[in-house]
Amino acid sequence: MPQPLRILHLISSLDPAGGGPSEGLRQITACYQSLGAIAGNVTGFSGRIFQRWILSGLKRAQHVVCVSEQTRSELRRLGASAPSRDELRALVQGSGLAAHIHEWTELANEDLRALYSTAEALLFPSLQEGFGWPIAEAQACGCVVVTSNRAPMTEVGGDAAVYIDPDDAPGAAAVIAGTLADRDDLVEAGLRNAERFSGAQMVEGYVAAYRRVVAAAQ
Repeated sequence: MPQPLRILHLISSLDPAGGGPSEGLRQITACYQSLGAIAGNVTGFSGRIFQRWILSGLKRAQHVVCVSEQTRSELRRLGASAPSRDELRALVQGSGLAAHIHEWTELANEDLRALYSTAEALLFPSLQEGFGWPIAEAQACGCVVVTSNRAPMTEVGGDAAVYIDPDDAPGAAAVIAGTLADRDDLVEAGLRNAERFSGAQMVEGYVAAYRRVVAAAQ
């Protein structure tokens, strides 16, 4: 009689087992990180150590599920990145706009939904992401999304977001000013696009990964 197949599903790229899966145990690791380097952003000593720790765990994984095609591509290149929050705060202080900018962290889900739902738009000019959850979150709340014209933001936003060049501030401002007049159409398109990222879709993807692991082991 065939023995039951044991599967370990890690939802972190850090392998707690250290030495990889034991005999007869199939391991699936979920990778949510952005792994690509950003030009001009220097990673410190501790950051490089942490990156090597993450990558060592990913290298030992038998099967890796990536949150986006961009992360899959970066995983193959085995890079790493980390933008600094302190640098952003310093930039705000030097801009003269500090009185108009508010920083909130660790918001409850209800508060986050309220902010998305009442905002004119979400401005998400990210240089690098593993997935870009704020895009899908905002669209699901009926919020217009303005984000970077690069992967994976384009992968997540689809045809329902406004895309800008994050390195061209004047050009981005012109794009935003010219497209927000179509806000109602963008809201409707965003709501439809957000349906692609439902919990049911995620479960189906993991079930498909489990079936591939089982098929490969037989």
